[in-house]
Amino acid sequence: MARRQDFPLPAGVRLPSDLVTVIEEFDSRLKRGQLGQYRPVATGFSPLDEVLGGGLRAEDLVILGGPQGVGKTIMVLQIAARMARRGDAYALVVCYEHSQVYLLHRLLCLESIDPDEEHPQGLTLKGIQEMVTGQEGVPGLAGPGDGARFSVAGLQAVLRVSPAAQGAWERITSYWERLLLATGDTLKTTLEVLETYVRWARTRGPEVVLFVDYLQKVPFPAIWGGAPLGEDERISRITAGLKHLAMVYGLPVVAVGAADTEGLKADRVQLRDMWGPSVVSYECDMALMLNPLGGLDREAEHREVMVSVDKNRHGPEGVEMAFPLHGAYFAFNPRGRFL
Repeated sequence: MARRQDFPLPAGVRLPSDLVTVIEEFDSRLKRGQLGQYRPVATGFSPLDEVLGGGLRAEDLVILGGPQGVGKTIMVLQIAARMARRGDAYALVVCYEHSQVYLLHRLLCLESIDPDEEHPQGLTLKGIQEMVTGQEGVPGLAGPGDGARFSVAGLQAVLRVSPAAQGAWERITSYWERLLLATGDTLKTTLEVLETYVRWARTRGPEVVLFVDYLQKVPFPAIWGGAPLGEDERISRITAGLKHLAMVYGLPVVAVGAADTEGLKADRVQLRDMWGPSVVSYECDMALMLNPLGGLDREAEHREVMVSVDKNRHGPEGVEMAFPLHGAYFAFNPRGRFL
């Protein structure tokens, strides 16, 4: 009888399975509690979850696009934090633009307010800077350039300065083991590394959601199969690779996408304006496009952002909603309205 090792395949590719094996694997998944295919993970944004049929689904690739500065990273981090807080899944955020510590700062700002309020007052990045520099002489704090981490006592000493910061800290500690952050390296954090991250996250719990910020920065070899790859082909392979991750590991993958030059010139960025070939539009199962309402004023403390569902394989498309954005606190009001 032929053995499987007699039929070598590329890494990550398996031979076909007979139906008995498929059933056994499915039964094993159910016994491990991996029910993501039947239980969408809510984003925490309403009415967005209703339009998406409950939230994000296993095996789906979701593209989150829009112009620069509209709030894409803010939405990703807020959705990830809400998932982790509810305990629905381990949220794995791989960000190619910001460090883990900077994302922590954003989380402190986010969690320092009630985003449902119209004009919340909380902790800002400037406030964090002032608190840290004002505590330079406190024992237990890491000194400049010494490479040490804040001790628990040191960090708490900084946060005690502000009631808003203390409240943010208490909320973060309720989910800090379920929110996983990684700084993406544009040379080293490849699709293979993302797959390793997913496998590692699965050792902590069966349900994982992967967030990639952003798609076009995932590195891919410039030469493939002995031939050079153009930019469109590179983005095409990255998109297909993220979709493959979603299917193989049975988890939702949310990828932030950048718009191309022509798309940025338009009054409104749509799915067809995403940087890369048409495969980006074809491979994704859902596409959420963010566009500013009333102009993109990054200095405005409070503004509205339109979220349009440009593609949805599980429900209605072409639906538009508006969500208030509290820019200073890196937070959306998750209670939106239909347009």
